Amino acid sequence: MLDVIVPIYNQRELALGCLASVLEARSALPYELVVVDDCSPDETLRADLARMAQEGRITLLRNEANLGFTKSVNRGMRLHPGRDVLLLNSDTVVHGDWLDRLHRAAYSGPRVATANPLTNASHIGSYPYTRVDGEVRFEISDARLDALAATVNRGRHVRVQNTVGFCLYIRRQCLDDIGYFDDHHFPRGYGEETDFCYRAVKAGWQHVVTGDVFVRHWEGQSFGAKKIKLMANMMAVFTSLHPDLARHDQRFAVMDPIRPLRFALDLARVGLLLGARNELDCLPRTQAATAAAGVPVAVFDAAAGTLGLQVPGNATLPNLPAYALPREIAACNSMLAKLGVTRLICANPSDVEALSALTMGLPGELGLGATLATAQGNNL
Repeated sequence: MLDVIVPIYNQRELALGCLASVLEARSALPYELVVVDDCSPDETLRADLARMAQEGRITLLRNEANLGFTKSVNRGMRLHPGRDVLLLNSDTVVHGDWLDRLHRAAYSGPRVATANPLTNASHIGSYPYTRVDGEVRFEISDARLDALAATVNRGRHVRVQNTVGFCLYIRRQCLDDIGYFDDHHFPRGYGEETDFCYRAVKAGWQHVVTGDVFVRHWEGQSFGAKKIKLMANMMAVFTSLHPDLARHDQRFAVMDPIRPLRFALDLARVGLLLGARNELDCLPRTQAATAAAGVPVAVFDAAAGTLGLQVPGNATLPNLPAYALPREIAACNSMLAKLGVTRLICANPSDVEALSALTMGLPGELGLGATLATAQGNNL
């Protein structure tokens, strides 16, 4: 049995949407949905939660005074000392058997303490990673994206320096080992889970992000305008407690261990856009931006000797690399094979010649894994 703990304070529509998504999801892992009402002033929301508790859909804990996020979470985690916990912000939405997948990630090693999913928000497991203006919106629904992640990244996870509390699986053994969140230094939220993760690492525990779960997070809604001040206060306190933060952040940014998970999801989305087609238009880099929006194209940069993918008009596919030929031809061929692409139709005959010179002269199976043709349909 697992406790899914959702602290709630206002934001009625988002909170009820979050709870509904948890209750509608279908996981094999038994769980209890524990809601901590942190003395919300919204009487309608309080009545909604009371009704859900009376119906047996949630376990409701009510704070007599507003305690803040961290103390509310700690209260929830203390409810059943023998259970693992999953902390879930009230401005998130989950899908499918998300709980089973996060549970598998959390038990992927004997010393894994916490597990995070991928998410649209600016977190450790951010997807697509490169920010776009406004809320990140995909060409497919979040539920479809989560199902796609469950397929293409099944069982894949990566080690990270720390995880984030918006959707955080925590194993009870780690809580028993190092204690709960530090509600003295981080009473209002922001930083408490990172501090917990750093303490866990020092005790020999590890943290992972799993690539087979995607959770929508309406970032910042839990705290609203207070976020900037909370973040500034958190950084000052956290740096005094963990002065090695900047070094770890820099190392993580350079290594970017989550990139393979993001790339697999990007490529799968391109595959959906391609459908049953087995050919791609191959355009010079200078023409790719003017191609039809939403239609995948191959992009050839003759000067740089690179071949890659692009979906014009779609800013949420930033993880598709340009392969340097012939050095990275094996990886390029793997990408084409996963998409089922067997033919590249080049807009310029000169590009056919240039690609041929870069790839077709290689021995055996190292040549380009797709037939080259001109826009007039003539094969090489």
